[in-house]
Formats: sequence, C-alpha cells, structure tokens
Amino acid sequence: SHMRHHLTPELFAALQGKQTDFNAFTLSNAIMWGVQQPADVVGVCAGDEQCFTTFDDLYTPVLRSLHGQQKQPLEEPYHFYRHSSMPVPCTDASFLKVSPEQDAMLGRAGGNKRVLDANVKCFRSLGKFSFPPGQVPADRDGVEKVFRRFFARLKGEARGHYYKLSQMDTESAKHQVSLLAPWNERFGIVPADKRGMTSNSGNGADRDWPESRGVYINNDNTSFMYINDDEHLKLLLANDDGDIKRALGLVDSLH
Repeated sequence: SHMRHHLTPELFAALQGKQTDFNAFTLSNAIMWGVQQPADVVGVCAGDEQCFTTFDDLYTPVLRSLHGQQKQPLEEPYHFYRHSSMPVPCTDASFLKVSPEQDAMLGRAGGNKRVLDANVKCFRSLGKFSFPPGQVPADRDGVEKVFRRFFARLKGEARGHYYKLSQMDTESAKHQVSLLAPWNERFGIVPADKRGMTSNSGNGADRDWPESRGVYINNDNTSFMYINDDEHLKLLLANDDGDIKRALGLVDSLH
C-alpha cells in the first residue's frame, strides 16, 4: 500500500503521539485499515478533516503518490485533498469540448456507436461531522438527517425514494436488492443483505451497521446515492446514451 511505502519507523515515531482535536482520531486509527488489509492500495483513512493537517507528513506523500503527482507543488495538503487547484468544479461539464468530428468518432451521433454508456462516481463529505471511519452514532444520525432533508427537495429527473436500511422488512429488502442489481453490475456496490468483511470493516466505517444508513434511488433508476457507507455521500450515475456531459450536468445540478 501507499501507506506502507511512506510510513517509515521514524515517521511513525513522530506521529504516534498525535491526535485530531475534532474527534481524537489517532495514527493507530488511521492506519488500522492498511494493517488489517495489507493488500489495500491506499492503506490509510481519515476520521475527520483535521487528519490532513495533523498527519500531514503521512497523508500528503500518500495522496501525491496515489494520484501520480509527486512533483506537483502544493499550497497546503488540505487544498490538495479538496482539489481546490482546479479552475472549475470537477462536475462542471462546460469544460468538456467535443467537436462534431470527435462526436462522430465516438459514435453517439451515428449508428456506429463506440461509447456504450457514461458512468459517473463522486463522493461528498459534510463539514462539522466526523468521516465514517471516525463516526459515532450521533455523527451518522446527523449526516443522515441532513441528506434526507436534501432528498426531500429534489425535483424533476432527480426525484426518487430514500430507503432506510435499518427499517427494511423482508419484502422491501428484496425490492432494494433488485433495484441495486444494475448498480452492483456497473460499480460493484455491496448489497445491504450481503454485507460481510469489506474494507469498511477494517477502517471502522461499518460500526453499528446498518443504523443511520440508507440509499436514495431516483424514479428512473439512473442515479444512486449511498449514505454513511465509506463516505458521507456516495453518488453514482449511469447514462446509457454515453453522453458524459449530460451525466455530469445532473451531478452538477445536485450541488
């Protein structure tokens, strides 16, 4: 893992006595994921946003090597994490310039279709709440309440239904599994009834499962939002016409 590569004995000794002020997240909490599951690519997790400053000497090298930007200068590590150096939001489709020739080559404008679909995945975390690896029940409950209020305001193509995992009976659980089937095929989503030993078990994000967890699926079954999994919000979109601009446009409309 990237953590194993960068966490030298000297760095471990320098960081092992530190913890975040936000929720007392320690170096031991941060690396437990990588220790229990050494095959994981990253090997380290964050319990709150202060981790990126408290454990700067570990997180910044891990993030740089993970994203292949070892030589890129950073103003400060937390800015790197938030991608603040980008000139436009990462979901802004206006920066995608596709010429008619390129559109024809991709096949979306004609019969020789080369792009079968466009899938978008993005994660979001709320301020003032611990991240899932560092959450206590009050954090998860607060995050769920914020997003349920958000879901209730969605209209048009984004309108759908929220399924609270802890309140599902047998029939509704079967219905949820059937709704998740195409998402599992596209993105490898783990259905709620098949929850087992995943990376989330190693980093602590599975505590008190399935309390304060849920999924929101729009009525057209083209957008899927997972609450309190390994992120506060995991947003997935599937567009069968291959139009990445349209898919990004829907993501941007949710912000």
